[in-house]
Amino acid sequence: MTAVTRDDIRGLVTDLLAQGRSRSLVRNVVAPVRQTFNQLIEDGAIATNPAAKIGRFLRDAGDPRSRIDPFSVEEEAHFLDVAQGHFPRHYPMLLCALRTGLRFGELAGLLWGDLDFQRRFIEVRRSLHDGGRVELPKNKKIRRVDMSRQLAEELQRLKAARAKEALAKGWGQIPEWIFCTEDGKPLWKSDFERRVFHKIFSKAGLRRIRFHDLRHTFASRLLQNGESPVYVKEQMGHHSIKVTVDIYGHLVPGSNREAVDRLDVTGRNPRATSREGSRYRATRKVVKNGTGGGIRTRTPLRAWRFECHVYRQFHHPGTCFTKGAAGPDCTPIPPSVVPPAVQQRAPGAGGTGPQSRVSVRDTERSENSKPSEVVRSTHSSRSAASTAVTDPLLAVR
Repeated sequence: MTAVTRDDIRGLVTDLLAQGRSRSLVRNVVAPVRQTFNQLIEDGAIATNPAAKIGRFLRDAGDPRSRIDPFSVEEEAHFLDVAQGHFPRHYPMLLCALRTGLRFGELAGLLWGDLDFQRRFIEVRRSLHDGGRVELPKNKKIRRVDMSRQLAEELQRLKAARAKEALAKGWGQIPEWIFCTEDGKPLWKSDFERRVFHKIFSKAGLRRIRFHDLRHTFASRLLQNGESPVYVKEQMGHHSIKVTVDIYGHLVPGSNREAVDRLDVTGRNPRATSREGSRYRATRKVVKNGTGGGIRTRTPLRAWRFECHVYRQFHHPGTCFTKGAAGPDCTPIPPSVVPPAVQQRAPGAGGTGPQSRVSVRDTERSENSKPSEVVRSTHSSRSAASTAVTDPLLAVR
């Protein structure tokens, strides 16, 4: 053992990977070797461990996105139809895989007590592996996964069918495992893939994918439907949002372009910088204000200005308070269109009239459909003195 060098360990790792062995298997081979050398270090036989920190040779430098091969929407529908027609006993499990994204071990480890049909969720508590080994889920955390309506109804039908099957076979009660064999025993992945999963592809004429790609299909469909990556991360049981984004982020078509497009309209009128902006402003709601309609939106300030204008024209007809003389823009207003509130504030009727430091001239729409313009001008003391009509609205300073 003392003659083993680091190059020997590196060569062992390279040979195993070249043979097509998985990285997890290589780690399991190197682990006891490393522990042996640690013991030799403690005994003083060697000074360094040639198998230490060998993990960097086992890292997968490839793009994680290249390892996923999800179904398309059409392929998923065809796959489920064939599974329901040829393997009806295992159809609920395959539907559950495509609607929840659970791993095979998590599906095999589901018990009836893990389902909540009232609130429609599944509590993932364990993972069942070949040989009957039960462990916590991969991230060592219990999580809740939402059930779609279709899946909830299918699992309720499955539970009723299991009750009938248990009565017919004399089991006394339904098996505790939701997805089980004809004998009520749990499913093993290798056996299930050989007897059921791979045969579905042959009968459907579809390309063969891994069972784990059903999980990728679930995540891909959620993201393509516009769901939040945070929600997908919680449903999938990833330990970090980085894992979700690194694997599935590219499956959202056009999301980057939509993100930068939203910057153009953030915090302002979305039509402000578009060609439709002027047309939008020219086609606002027409408000009939008694002086011939104007293209404007009635606001408290504009309503008050209109009231001032009506007050002047009702009590001092024919006088233009902007020009100081009568004109086409100051046509007297008939008493029938004057609001009662304005009439009550007439001089001598107990009112003082509206007060203003600004005079307003409302111009009616012209024949070319241009909006009426509001011209505001501050009266000087000279213009106020030259006006023969005494009016509270002319108290400008």
